[in-house]
Amino acid sequence: MEGKRNTVYYLEGFEKSDLLEQARLLGCFLDREDILLFSYYHVEENAQTLEILKKLSSFLEESDDVYEDDKETTEFISSRTVVENTEWLLPREPFRKVTKVIWFRPKDISEVVQSIKINQNFICVVLNQKDDFSKHSFVLSPVDSDNGVELEIIEKVSGKFKELVLPKLQKVIEHLSYKQE
Repeated sequence: MEGKRNTVYYLEGFEKSDLLEQARLLGCFLDREDILLFSYYHVEENAQTLEILKKLSSFLEESDDVYEDDKETTEFISSRTVVENTEWLLPREPFRKVTKVIWFRPKDISEVVQSIKINQNFICVVLNQKDDFSKHSFVLSPVDSDNGVELEIIEKVSGKFKELVLPKLQKVIEHLSYKQE
C-alpha cells in the first residue's frame, strides 16, 4: 500500500446478511467506472502443511484433495483473471507465505455471489477500470471481531467512504452500524 496511512472502517453485522445481500453491499462501493476484483491466493505449501490438510480432510470425511482447487473453480477464476501479483493488501500478516495473487473480475451480481462462495474470507478491491491496480480506492475483507464478522473497509482515497459509499449503504441497510479505526 502507499506510504500514507489509510483510513479503516468496520461495517458491523456483515455475517447477518445472506450472500446476495453481501454482494449488494459490495456493489455500494462502486462508482460508474469502478469494478470489483476478488483475490485468489497461491500460498507456499510445505510437507508438514500438506500432511495436516490431508488429516483434516480425512477427519471431515472429505476427499484427500480438500485443499486443492476443483476444476470448475479454477476455470471460473482463470477466465476472469485481470492481473496477477504478489501484493498482500491487509494490515495483518498472512497465515502462510503468499507466492502469487490472482485478481479476478466477476461479471455480474450472481458472479459476485459465486466469488464470495469460493472464499467467504475474501479480499477484494474496488478499482476504476481505466486505472492501474495500484490505484484501487478500497480494500474490502470480512474480519472476526468481538461482535461477530464485520466488513473491514480500507479507504485509500480520503473521504470517499463517507461521501460516496455511506449514503448508498444507508439505503440498503436499515440500521447501519459502522466504526472508524
